[in-house]
Amino acid sequence: HEALQVEEVLGQERMEVALVLHSLGQVYHELRDWDRAFQYLEHALRLTRLLGEQNVLLVDLLTMIGNIQNERGNTEDAFTRLTESRRILLQADQGHNANFSTSLMSPLGTEQHLRALANVLDSCEVEFHPAAAAA
Repeated sequence: HEALQVEEVLGQERMEVALVLHSLGQVYHELRDWDRAFQYLEHALRLTRLLGEQNVLLVDLLTMIGNIQNERGNTEDAFTRLTESRRILLQADQGHNANFSTSLMSPLGTEQHLRALANVLDSCEVEFHPAAAAA
């Protein structure tokens, strides 16, 4: 019983640390300091994955890292991150993930995600039509 309580506390602490790292990453992202933003967001992503969560935070982290990687010219990694983010969003929209936050009204919306994905694909010279993908 005590081990379970310790595990719950550690999980809560990891999520709090992940949220702080996410916030720091957002600040550096806004300042266009891609390297620092990437460091903080990547660390937050690792913690979030350790918790096994598939939630809005995970989607936001993957999208932000994908956008940073695109800015840095790492389009293959950007595409991978944004594709994973989109997959999680689609699963949540279809109700396959009961652990996903019920509110998708985060700083990240499906439309914003599709625009980010379209920008990466455009930089790779791949045609992409978000309206058709959303249908």
